[in-house]
Amino acid sequence: MGTNDDELGQSARGVLYGQKRQKGRFPIRFHFWSVGPRVIVHHTTTLTLQRLHTTMSRLATTISQSFRLNLLARSTPTARFVSRATRPYSTSSESTETSEGELALKSKLQQALQGSTVQVQDVSGGCGTFYAISIQHASFKGLSTIKQHRIVNDLLADEIKGMHGLQLKTSPPQEL
Repeated sequence: MGTNDDELGQSARGVLYGQKRQKGRFPIRFHFWSVGPRVIVHHTTTLTLQRLHTTMSRLATTISQSFRLNLLARSTPTARFVSRATRPYSTSSESTETSEGELALKSKLQQALQGSTVQVQDVSGGCGTFYAISIQHASFKGLSTIKQHRIVNDLLADEIKGMHGLQLKTSPPQEL
């Protein structure tokens, strides 16, 4: 089949079950467990004897390739010895520059709500589909949070149509 027993034994386990003969064929149910680094996946398929040899050959080749790649990844020095501190990762979705979308939303809200304190942040990673907006304005005093949000949603109705999401924090100005 193209693999030795050790290789097959470490990568996968398979069991064949015969079923009743149907229309001159003898279907065979094959249960296959593939073992990865963190997951065990169970596959089931029904084969006829004519297709069994081809399928088993392909399966053995796939297991062999997977096993070799797994060993190669484990033996590569960069995969084994690079500390987590030096691995690349995204630190945050914040950018130091203010995007055009942020500026447009902020100016529209400040014009509509004179004297307001507005903070707008693109939290979508820079693509402009999700914004976090924080607004403090005197007209929010005495209103429920839902009514405050409704005011902002009405002001930004056209912009919201093109967004995936919007996080609002509204409040009246803090008195010192």
